[in-house]
Amino acid sequence: MTSDPQQPARPLPRGVRRVLVAVAVAAVAHTMVVALWILPDNLVTEQVSGRWLDAYIEPFFEQSWSVFAPIPKRGTIDLEVRGRDGDGWTSPWVSLTAPERDQIRYSLAPSRSALLTQTLAGSLNGAYGALSDDQRDVVSQHETARTLRKALFAADGEPAAARRYLRTDGVLEQLASVAAQTLWDGKATQVELRTVRRQVVEYGTAQDGRRTVTFRPVRYGWRNVVSVPQPDRGVLQDHLARVGVRP
Repeated sequence: MTSDPQQPARPLPRGVRRVLVAVAVAAVAHTMVVALWILPDNLVTEQVSGRWLDAYIEPFFEQSWSVFAPIPKRGTIDLEVRGRDGDGWTSPWVSLTAPERDQIRYSLAPSRSALLTQTLAGSLNGAYGALSDDQRDVVSQHETARTLRKALFAADGEPAAARRYLRTDGVLEQLASVAAQTLWDGKATQVELRTVRRQVVEYGTAQDGRRTVTFRPVRYGWRNVVSVPQPDRGVLQDHLARVGVRP
């Protein structure tokens, strides 16, 4: 007679068990943090949200409550730039977003970096919309970040809204300056940004069954071209070259 060849399974080594427990705890903690991030604003999120949560989620794990109830996009938002010099030359508007969109068209899994300017355009448009009327009035009146910052906080409005706008403006000032160098070979001494939202009218409200597109441009005033240090300049130049931004 032969004995049963099956033997009791040996327990996992202690080191492996510790790794598995650590991975499981990290997965549960990550899931809870992401769930906290995507919840609609409430008393709990107001108490525990803060910079640590923002720093953990952005930019790699950012999600939205809309992932549970997705709404089809009914429009786009573009970031456009133009330049000028001191001799009367002004360039036409150039879209920084259209080349990005062309590259990811028909892509099933586009990278988030491919949507850089569209993401920034949405952030700028949202930050601008949160400003008061007085704060919006001063945005287009200042050609340097220093004078803009001082004027925004002096204007009648929420300081938190001013801080939010200035954070976005700082990134876009660098992007616009690098774009000016790329597009016009240093000819432009000032740049102006605008966001252009293209909104498709809902089918039920369209007249005669036609779905029209409305254009809503917002201009943010002329700003002096600034010198962007490395490595930021290299990252922005590589992105513009990769998506094929041209004048």
